[in-house]
Amino acid sequence: MAVKKQLLLFLGSIAFLFIAIFFIFPRFSEDTNDNFSDEPVVKEDGGFDSTGSKSGLWKGYYKNGNEAYHGNYQSGLKEGAWNYFTKDGKLFKHLTYNNGLKNGKVSIFSDGRLYDEISYTNGKKNGKHIHYSATGSVNYVQEYKNDSMSGEFIIYSATGKITQKGSLSDGKNVGEWRMYNDQGSLTEVNVFDTLTSTYREIKFSLNGDTLSDKIVKQ
Repeated sequence: MAVKKQLLLFLGSIAFLFIAIFFIFPRFSEDTNDNFSDEPVVKEDGGFDSTGSKSGLWKGYYKNGNEAYHGNYQSGLKEGAWNYFTKDGKLFKHLTYNNGLKNGKVSIFSDGRLYDEISYTNGKKNGKHIHYSATGSVNYVQEYKNDSMSGEFIIYSATGKITQKGSLSDGKNVGEWRMYNDQGSLTEVNVFDTLTSTYREIKFSLNGDTLSDKIVKQ
């Protein structure tokens, strides 16, 4: 099946696309610990309020003396902008907290370049997760609803053309998925039926003629 071949070249088969998103780049996953390095934070500096809860600016440090993070606490909860760093001093993550929960855009960096942007509301992923290539172009855009991969999913080529476009609901392929070649021509359409666990697979020639049209069991 062409859709699986194309996805294997980029992220893996469509059937396991949601797994690939989380594990193909585990080192930078937003679901891992905030600190980039496996090296533990050995020192923290900060203040406390009258109840003994963390308050005001706090900083953490690696064993080599470099700063691991800095940000503010309010009544023991993270509040406002926080920055996390690698053990060699490079910015790894920038995000904002509200009452201890992630809110707004989480930006993740790799060697100084923007790697991922993930939108949060009240501690849950809501909105777009945008992943960038080493050249700064968009690799893919995935929508979330309350931490669930639900909504539109788009994969782009290195030249910025859409190569695949479809939707997911709770991590499962739903509705129509379209595949394109590097020239932007439609090569395949898959229409998923969640009730029967099948999909209709339609393949096209370069001039747009239908090459095959069949029902495939997932």
